[in-house]
Amino acid sequence: MKLNNGEILNTKEPLNRLMMIKMPVKVSYELAKLASKLKGQIQLIEEVRDRLIATYGKPHPNIPGGSQISPTDEGFPKFAGELGELFKQEFEVEFNVVKLPPTIDIEPYVLAALDKFIVIEEEK
Repeated sequence: MKLNNGEILNTKEPLNRLMMIKMPVKVSYELAKLASKLKGQIQLIEEVRDRLIATYGKPHPNIPGGSQISPTDEGFPKFAGELGELFKQEFEVEFNVVKLPPTIDIEPYVLAALDKFIVIEEEK
């Protein structure tokens, strides 16, 4: 399935959250495989984003060796444009949709962020 980098990056926290919930072994294994497939691409996206922040932002004293950028910064329009281009780039990912048990208690934002990656099994 083709996914853009924005969709992939938006899975990081919700997928980590979902993986902290105790589930049947088969489901846990499928979630771990999905996370493994996305991990490398997420790291690349974050590295490029961090370089953009370093390029267009300002050094920040509370971020060792790091920078930050805000909408009022002079470089923000260029940063936002390049970040948008990064997020639009597509990446082909082959994965199995993970079937979650119907009894799972999970926040709606997690389900929304992982909509392309998971389905809730129907109760039997």
